[in-house]
Amino acid sequence: RVASLTIMNTALRRPPGYSPPWRLGLFRLAAPLGDWLARRWNCFALGAAFFGPARPLSPEARRGFLAPYRRPEDRLALARFIADIPLAPGHPSFELLRQIDRRFDEVLSQKPLALVWGLRDFVFDRRIFLDWRGRLPRAETLVLPEAGHYLLEDEPERVLEFLRVFFEHSGRERTAGGGPP
Repeated sequence: RVASLTIMNTALRRPPGYSPPWRLGLFRLAAPLGDWLARRWNCFALGAAFFGPARPLSPEARRGFLAPYRRPEDRLALARFIADIPLAPGHPSFELLRQIDRRFDEVLSQKPLALVWGLRDFVFDRRIFLDWRGRLPRAETLVLPEAGHYLLEDEPERVLEFLRVFFEHSGRERTAGGGPP
């Protein structure tokens, strides 16, 4: 059902030697404290808006990123997202993520793949990129040395042009191979 896959600054597994940044750990260290910081003070969304891009967001973009999280009750899903990041065995989502990781190669790695990465991402850093790159050697890759986590804010023209060419190319591949365009 998936025609192609584009991966942008995310992880599916923890490569050897990788430790999440202390800023993320702060929200996980003591669940009640992390929940309070995320829900009461909106620290996670504010931190992501500040640390995510390589350059400061425009006022309009910043408002857009923060708009869904105006009130503490609007931040419940964000707090649950943070709590659901499986950092270690024993976490309720850890085994499921491991199963997805095992099936990834057999299910999706044969599809047209694009890997777009900002090297200034403070969470999904160079080690995670290199893990993806080693795992997906045939992926078409765009590396953005000056971009952070919010690639479409930091380098919109380069990302969009790269993806336009990738989709055009992968569409021709699927049509030539007899699959749906």
